[in-house]
Amino acid sequence: MYAIIMSGGRGKRFWPKSQSNYPKQFLKLYGDKTLIQHTYYRIRKLLKPEDIYTVTRRDYVDIIKSQIPEFPEKNIIVEPEPKNTAPCIGFGIVHTGRGEEETVIILPSDHYIKQEDDFVELLKKAEEISRFKDSLITIGLKPKYPHTGYGYIKVSKLFLSDSKFPVYFVERFIEKPDLETAKRFVKEGNYYWNSGIFIWRAKILLEGLKKFLPQIYQGLNYYKNSNKSEEIAQEIYKNFPEISIDYGLLQKADNILMLSADIEWSDLGSWSAIERLGPKDDYNNVILDEDIFPLESSNNIITSDLKTVLIGVKDLIVVQKGDYLLICRKDMEDKIKEMVDLVERCEKKRKE
Repeated sequence: MYAIIMSGGRGKRFWPKSQSNYPKQFLKLYGDKTLIQHTYYRIRKLLKPEDIYTVTRRDYVDIIKSQIPEFPEKNIIVEPEPKNTAPCIGFGIVHTGRGEEETVIILPSDHYIKQEDDFVELLKKAEEISRFKDSLITIGLKPKYPHTGYGYIKVSKLFLSDSKFPVYFVERFIEKPDLETAKRFVKEGNYYWNSGIFIWRAKILLEGLKKFLPQIYQGLNYYKNSNKSEEIAQEIYKNFPEISIDYGLLQKADNILMLSADIEWSDLGSWSAIERLGPKDDYNNVILDEDIFPLESSNNIITSDLKTVLIGVKDLIVVQKGDYLLICRKDMEDKIKEMVDLVERCEKKRKE
């Protein structure tokens, strides 16, 4: 068994703290470690360093080396260009050269998981199932509340009864719902948060790509039988569609199982996720740096490298990093990603 950590994302929703040259997976957003360090040392409880890989961008290789010195350099896989999770996962699996009957764990690099020992136990259970069942296996989290920022998994009948981690057949995957739909999902009880964590034998994943994403499969097969040079990787990537593993494969396949878990988890997809984790002052402000002074201010999220004073404000996200300062109402944080694209276009135009 081995694991692949996906660590090439931009993390635009955490702008300007997260920027293209130093995205969120390399930031300390909770605890004393960066997000990728949390991910790496969590899976180290199960696997040896030589069995842990990551797929990332070339610009991030040195950051990974500095943050996780024991990461074997040959296990840092450079993706030619970002094309979403389906190409990333397939490329990572083929590049490792590991046996197709081996089980591989696919992990995002930016999750919060509180009960790490339970999580390791969960992965062991999934690996055991993967060895005797030709299925794509995912992990679903029991919803704690109606969340509109997560995808959901609807399950049907029980596949395997287990007092701690029951296993279900998956009926379908649902994209991020509106609030009323999310409330209904929580009430009905057979919907789970989609963790984006997968466990399967490499062979089963590749068979799924062959059936539903043949363009990616053919390119990966060509790469597997080549000398695996950067030039060939770039060549095959030009023809890959930009598509997620959820949309390209999981929403179409009929051999999917889900292990359900009742653990504290977050995919840390936005500043509001940090609010649920971070310590708060007496006025419900989440303060992530020193030298921040709120006066008669409440319910704010504040991070800044500068001495920062807030007076008489509430329900704001205030983020300063370098030359950038973001001030955003919490109820409009879904616009941050859109704003990043606008800023980048304006800066590019200015340089032309």
